Amino acid sequence: MKIPPMARLLPLLAIVLLAFLPFARVFQGMTLGPTDQIAQMPPWNQAKPATPWDVLPVDGVLQFGMWRDLVLTAWSSGDRPFWNPYQLAGTPLMANSQSGALYPLHILAGLLQIPPPVAVVLLAWFNLALFGLGVRRLVLACGGKEEGANLAGLLAATLPFLYAWAPLASVGTTVAWIPWLLAAISGAFRSLDRDKELSPFVAVGSVAFCAGMMILAGHLQFVAYGLMAAVVWLIGEAVFARGKALPLGLASAVVGLGFGACIAAPQLLPVLEFSQFSHRRNVPTGEGYQAYLGSALKPFELSNLVNPYQTGNPRVESDRVPGISSYWPPLAKQGANFAEAALCIGPIAFVLLVMAPWRDRRAWVLAAIGGFALLLAFGTPLNALLYFNVPGWSSTGSPGRVIVLFLLVACVIAGLGFERFKEAKSSPLWFLLAIVPLGLGSLALSATLPQGAESLPFAAGFGQPLALLVAIVVMGGVLYLRGFKAAYLAVGIVAVLLGVLNLPLVLMGPPLPKVEGPINERIAVINANWGLSAAVPATLPPNTASYSRIHDLGGYDSLLHRDTVAMLNEINGQDSAPPANGNMMFIKPSAVPERLAEAGVAEMWTTDQGVINKTVIGGTRLEFPGTATIAREDLDELVIETEGGGPLLVKDRYMPGWTATLEDGTPLPIKGPLWREVEVPDGKHQVRFVYEPPGFARGMQLFAGAALILLAFLVVGWVQSRRKA
Repeated sequence: MKIPPMARLLPLLAIVLLAFLPFARVFQGMTLGPTDQIAQMPPWNQAKPATPWDVLPVDGVLQFGMWRDLVLTAWSSGDRPFWNPYQLAGTPLMANSQSGALYPLHILAGLLQIPPPVAVVLLAWFNLALFGLGVRRLVLACGGKEEGANLAGLLAATLPFLYAWAPLASVGTTVAWIPWLLAAISGAFRSLDRDKELSPFVAVGSVAFCAGMMILAGHLQFVAYGLMAAVVWLIGEAVFARGKALPLGLASAVVGLGFGACIAAPQLLPVLEFSQFSHRRNVPTGEGYQAYLGSALKPFELSNLVNPYQTGNPRVESDRVPGISSYWPPLAKQGANFAEAALCIGPIAFVLLVMAPWRDRRAWVLAAIGGFALLLAFGTPLNALLYFNVPGWSSTGSPGRVIVLFLLVACVIAGLGFERFKEAKSSPLWFLLAIVPLGLGSLALSATLPQGAESLPFAAGFGQPLALLVAIVVMGGVLYLRGFKAAYLAVGIVAVLLGVLNLPLVLMGPPLPKVEGPINERIAVINANWGLSAAVPATLPPNTASYSRIHDLGGYDSLLHRDTVAMLNEINGQDSAPPANGNMMFIKPSAVPERLAEAGVAEMWTTDQGVINKTVIGGTRLEFPGTATIAREDLDELVIETEGGGPLLVKDRYMPGWTATLEDGTPLPIKGPLWREVEVPDGKHQVRFVYEPPGFARGMQLFAGAALILLAFLVVGWVQSRRKA
């Protein structure tokens, strides 16, 4: 029976609405992240937060919340989001790819002048729905049926991994495009293999678009994982391709990936240029490799496969230690975090994996991607190939994050397995084959828990039996009803219920209030420490000065200039980073006020029992023999009006990319290396400092060339399809 077109839209709508559930409070003016945890610190001093301290979502507020606010506000006002003048005496903004400065949806949200807190939540919803729809499309590209594809999309839209990472916006934004990229590669091969009407020119454009969007999304570690999966998928498609599908499909996919890199070049090239100055740039060592493996997943974390709360709930306070969550792995593994180990696929996907169509070669390629991800995630020697041989890999985060590829292929294989479940007509034999591994796996995984963990809340005796019960009830109900439509309905309902149960993983809160501070002058906020497992009251949490447009000498960025770090270390007389986070640059109590004044600091902020004390220390950002005032400051330029003549010293960081001119366009050479200094002639002048990231112009040339060629490809493909029609 032919399915009506409107009926085909219902599953798509269900995926979109299911993805919307965690973010429904956006219409109440909420924003992503535990802002109530930050607001309890000075200078806000509000009530105790409703949930325990969780440092990863807090990072989402301190970094991504601030970056998105700067980027979206810049686009809404017609500026270019190239430079952040408010932290670290000035630091590149777009050259940190996670800022997503050139991601098209960020540009669109800025041009539409959507308030940044609302835009961040709407984009998070979009990313979750896009991922679910992408998984659905990938199942169809693998030859799956509509019912299985819809189920896979529902399962993907309820993954705790994506819920837990939602506040760190670049993760979900990047991951959302991986299934679409794999589906586009399949389209380049399989459509030709089946003699469909898809033109190779359109195939190139599809692969290029998905690859370009994934790179522009910003999280380069997850971009690397996506490209790894694309390469394995491409090899699998090429191995099994026949006839003209092999050369044309291979050429379309490879050329498409190349064009995708060109599309993202305006953002990618500045990132690569700036990374050579990174404070994290290092030579891989055996000691560093062992520390890197220390953050890999441990066997006991496999107990989260069916129930995400098997090792504790990060949103529930421990009944043993106030303020600490019941999520206990940090006691067994340094730096453990719920999001890093959220490898839950749920009981439905677990059961359907047993029914996967392993005779289909596509399932084996998917299994290869998932197995590769598991080997990397659990710290096997395979990591050494990447750590020691791929430039920059030694500076990436936990290897456990690659588990996202395992979760992706698990949902796809579950969608393919659902068709086999239909063909088996709900046989009791298949039911037993599915349930027995789940039960035995639960017992085996429970035995891997660290010694003493069974005494901790939620550690044992709760999650696996509950998940097993859910699977038994669902599958048992299906057996009783003995109908495929009933099975489809049952698993769909349970998928929705699982999604609702995981909603608390996405923390929401009101936007932070603005803080008053000096305009156009710099402050130094004295902070002593930072906590991973419990909040450490900060005078002003790192990076929140950007939100209030206050210039702060300290800051928090995953890509710091090594000269900035050296300057702050000299001012502090010690390492500026707290032990908990090497990307945070604090001004510590050991800082000498005279050195702060030399760095252009006008006020020093300290806290005493929750009250902010502001001490004037007399520094200034501008030094000039005559009169100099800041007339305008944006995220790509600084305009200073002067009267008199002589050396103008601007105590903002000088880096390659800055140029200076007078009002008539006369160039002024800038002296470095730390601050910006120019020689201004006598009289009244307007000195204009402009920043353009190195590599941006070359990237725009690559983008323009690739865009024109792809546009020509699409036109040719459209003409060919019209002629065939």
